[in-house]
Amino acid sequence: MRIPNDKLHISTARQYGAIDGLEFDDIEQMQGCPARYKKYVHEGKHEVRPAGPDPLTYGSMIHRALYMAEAKEIPLLPDALVRCWDTSLPPEMYKEAENDLRRFLEKGGVAGGITTVYVEKALEMPLMEWNGKPYGFGGIVDLIGLDANDESTVYFVDYKTNRSPTSQDELDADVQFTGYGKLIWENLGTLFPGLHPTRVVGVMEALKFETLFREITARDREVFTAWATAVANRILEDKKGKPRLNRWCGHCPDRWECPAWLAIPGEGQTLMDKMAGASTLLDRVKVKHEIEEILNQLNNAVDSVKEELLESPGEYDGFVYSVDDKWVTKTDLLKMHDILGARFYEYVNERKTALDGYAKEHPELKADIEATRTRVVAGVKLGKKKMK
Repeated sequence: MRIPNDKLHISTARQYGAIDGLEFDDIEQMQGCPARYKKYVHEGKHEVRPAGPDPLTYGSMIHRALYMAEAKEIPLLPDALVRCWDTSLPPEMYKEAENDLRRFLEKGGVAGGITTVYVEKALEMPLMEWNGKPYGFGGIVDLIGLDANDESTVYFVDYKTNRSPTSQDELDADVQFTGYGKLIWENLGTLFPGLHPTRVVGVMEALKFETLFREITARDREVFTAWATAVANRILEDKKGKPRLNRWCGHCPDRWECPAWLAIPGEGQTLMDKMAGASTLLDRVKVKHEIEEILNQLNNAVDSVKEELLESPGEYDGFVYSVDDKWVTKTDLLKMHDILGARFYEYVNERKTALDGYAKEHPELKADIEATRTRVVAGVKLGKKKMK
C-alpha cells in the first residue's frame, strides 16, 4: 500500500497500526487497522462519520485558540476563545473550554522560562528508501522555544485536552512525543541558525491536569527512527490490508460490516467449548490465553462505549449516566519521611490502611500524617444510577 505524499506522519502510522517488537509496543500495537487504512488512506475513499460533533473538534478548537493567543498576541480569554469557538460543539462545552484555558493561565501559561520562537511549526526529515524511492517523516509541533537562560536547550510543547491524565511512564513511551523531539533535532540548524543547542526537552501541557517534562535522548531518537522505518516498510509491503482488532474498534463506523468484529461472540463460544473439552492443564492454559485475548477485545469495546458516554452522558437503557470527578489522595512522601524516620521504608509501599493503623498506634503523629495527604481531582469517571 502507499504512504500519501511519500511522507509518514504519526496519524498515518496510527491509522495503519504499529509493529510488534519495538519499545513502543505497549502504547502503539493495539491501535490501527490495515483494512481501514487500505480503504480510507490507500484508496482514498470518503469516510462517513456518525452524526454529531467529531470527538477531535474540541481539541482542535483549543489548539487554534492557543495558537492565536501566542502568534497574534491577543488575550487567550475571552478573545482567542471567542474567535476560535466551533459552533458544531454543544454550547455547554464553552464553559469547559473556559475552565481548561483558565487553568492553563493559572499554571502560568507555557512552562516558565521558555522563550517562544515558533508555533504550529511544520517539520519534516528524511527517513528511508524503499525500492530506490525516498520516504520522509513529518509532523506539526504546537510550540518550539528556547530556554530563556540557556540557549543550549530547546523546548517543544504538546497541548493535550484529554479527559484522563497522562502518567510520566506513559509520556516516556509516547511515540508521537518522541517523534516531535526527533524532528526538532534533525532541523536544529534550520530552526536556530547560528546557535548550537545540545538538548531537546518536551513539555506535555495537559490543560486539565499537570504539566510533564521529558528530555528526548540520543537513544530515544534512535529507537524512534527504527520504529518509524519499521512502520513505513510494513505499510509499503502490505498488499492485503486485513482487518485487525484493536482498542478503537468500538468507535469504527464500519464495525458492523467487519468480519473480525462480527466474529468475536462466536469465537467466545467456540473457546468455551474448547475449554470444556481440554483434557490436560497445558491444553487449558492454551485456551486460557485465547480467551484472555477475546476478553481484552470485548473490554475494549465496553471501554469505547464508556468514552462515548463521557462525551454524551444522559439516560440510556434504564440508567442515568453522569460525568463525575475522579478523586485520588496524594501523599507528600518527603514530609512522611520526616515524620516516620527509619520506619518510613516499612510503610512507603503499603496500603493506606497500614498507615492508618500506624497513626492509630501513635495518636501523637496522626495529625501530621494526615497533613501529608491531599485529595485532588485526577480525571473524570463515569457515574451510573438506575432510573427510578
